[in-house]
Amino acid sequence: MLRRALLLLPLAGFTPPPVLRGEALRPWLAALAGGGFTLMLRHADTRGTGCDATDDWRDAARQRHISPEGRAQAARIGAALAGVPLERPVRASPVPRAFETAVLAFGAAEPDERLLSDEFARRAMAGTQRALLAEPPPPGLNRALVGHMGSAMSPPGRSITQAEFPEGSLMLWRQGQPVATLEPAPLPGGGAHRCG
Repeated sequence: MLRRALLLLPLAGFTPPPVLRGEALRPWLAALAGGGFTLMLRHADTRGTGCDATDDWRDAARQRHISPEGRAQAARIGAALAGVPLERPVRASPVPRAFETAVLAFGAAEPDERLLSDEFARRAMAGTQRALLAEPPPPGLNRALVGHMGSAMSPPGRSITQAEFPEGSLMLWRQGQPVATLEPAPLPGGGAHRCG
């Protein structure tokens, strides 16, 4: 318990980093070449695929899925990160929209229930996910995780907004702190489903 509390203390008062696009990505993509970051990728675009009608992550038929635009977006994210040294396998939430994003972006993924959203896990996941985000990747590599707009990304006292962490964006973490949010494949009018 003390270890988890210590991992959360540095986050007190953090605000989500601004979302960077276009030329503003260059220095961050260059920094990723040296390793040492954890990339938390929110699943790709889901607009037009309905809203979740279940909190059972195994019930794929009653969930949002990535849209055709989201599939293309995931492939573009993978292309943008092609030169980034990543630990393998990439870990992804087993929810279909996140797992499919991971496979399309990175070629393969390993399901990891620690990346479920609070709703699908049916419990608060912030502590579990922040511990995962604080765990250093192997030397010279970055760790890629694919999941949701979960409570781990929310600043104290409020929920993170879709504008702060759009679908298809990456929040970069280093030493347990969010340092940048990158949107390597933005979609016009995208990044936000219209559910809940």
